[in-house]
Amino acid sequence: MDGKPDSFWYVILYVLPILGAIAVSVLYSSSDDRMKFHKIQSSIVGIVLIILFIIGRVLVILLIPTATNFNYSAVFSEIGLVSLILGLISLLLWLYGIFVGIRAMDGKDMEMPVIGKYAKN
Repeated sequence: MDGKPDSFWYVILYVLPILGAIAVSVLYSSSDDRMKFHKIQSSIVGIVLIILFIIGRVLVILLIPTATNFNYSAVFSEIGLVSLILGLISLLLWLYGIFVGIRAMDGKDMEMPVIGKYAKN
């Protein structure tokens, strides 16, 4: 399978960011600069999604002990709000990544606003 990757791999890279990058690395050589760019960009998206998940969990752990001193419902509503906001940000980032992958499948490369600069370097 060494050679030019099939175009559906661009979408796979963004649907499963880190696992897709590992699969592309194993299946194809890194001679294709375009695929290499999308592989790095999707990996960064995956790392950002993991970081958002960890931040959400850490905030939940930090906010729960305050429930013993205050009103339980107020603290748990804050936890729910934080989880909802981080979840929506994660979902939008993931969906935007899939959109970038679909555009790349059609041959139109898109650089994600902040992540793309890191992927080029």
